[in-house]
Amino acid sequence: MNKILATLLLSLSLISNSHAWQPDKNKPIKLVMATTPGSSSDVVTRAIGKSLNDSGFQVSYEYKTGVGGILAANDVHESTKDGHTLLSVLATGMFVTPDLYYPGARKYEWDKFELVSMLSKNPSILIGKISVEADTVPKMLSSFRSNKPERFSIGHGPGGGLAQVENFLVASKYSKEKDIVRIPYKGPTEASIDVAAGSTDYAIVVMPSPYSLIEANKVKAIAVTSPKRLAKLPNVPTVSETIKGFSLTGINGVALPEGTNKEIVEFYIKHFTNYMKGKEYQTILDNSFLTLDNDEMGPNAFRNAVKETIQDTLPVLAKAADNQKKK
Repeated sequence: MNKILATLLLSLSLISNSHAWQPDKNKPIKLVMATTPGSSSDVVTRAIGKSLNDSGFQVSYEYKTGVGGILAANDVHESTKDGHTLLSVLATGMFVTPDLYYPGARKYEWDKFELVSMLSKNPSILIGKISVEADTVPKMLSSFRSNKPERFSIGHGPGGGLAQVENFLVASKYSKEKDIVRIPYKGPTEASIDVAAGSTDYAIVVMPSPYSLIEANKVKAIAVTSPKRLAKLPNVPTVSETIKGFSLTGINGVALPEGTNKEIVEFYIKHFTNYMKGKEYQTILDNSFLTLDNDEMGPNAFRNAVKETIQDTLPVLAKAADNQKKK
């Protein structure tokens, strides 16, 4: 009797699984990205794309840059909800700051997207020019509190880069606002080059942009903004080792359009989380200076991380915008 029951249950399970939704293998799955090839977002998006390829599905990639990622998010928001168009999410530009920098540009509510999972957390690094004397976070704090240097420059990338600079300055309690020269750059590479040239004192930039300059001893690696030290830079401390609780990382993720069928969403949650827990993906993250723990995978962790970023970032950026207007 027990054998008959077990056989029946197995048969029912196989029937159920055979009817579970899967992408059409004759139709490409399009992954829409807001970054350029070679970026951290591109690396992790192509990794999950390859996992789909390895399972027999066709995958295509579309780069839709501009307006902080809002154009890509708008495009996916308005796409067919058939499970064949996914958004590679840049959380800061698409979900956190769109109305601050591009009011009226977005056609979506971030929390209406069907979130699948974070793909990575992207730490930044505080670098300094070789001649800078305050070359550790404790030395920088001591310098700030003694009102030295009288004036210094700090570079950053767009959007989320500014947020990291502002949060660091607030946490450092540096009060001489008029003596901070913020230098915006198009990207982290340009900021890193200027620090190496000595024309900018410091910069907070995403990895791995300054890695070759650090290895060549052209810039000083002062601290990383992640909660833990990076595997490829084990001797570089975290900011939080000095400023307790400080942690700022960018978020890459993947999402489907609002209203996508739950079976479709569940397919991608299961497929991607299973893949990301494997050694291959973890090696890709380590080699790309990215992080993601198992408990940070899935839609709930993704949603909570975005909410925390909004809470931590928007007030600081709004204050920075007001300060800039007063100058």
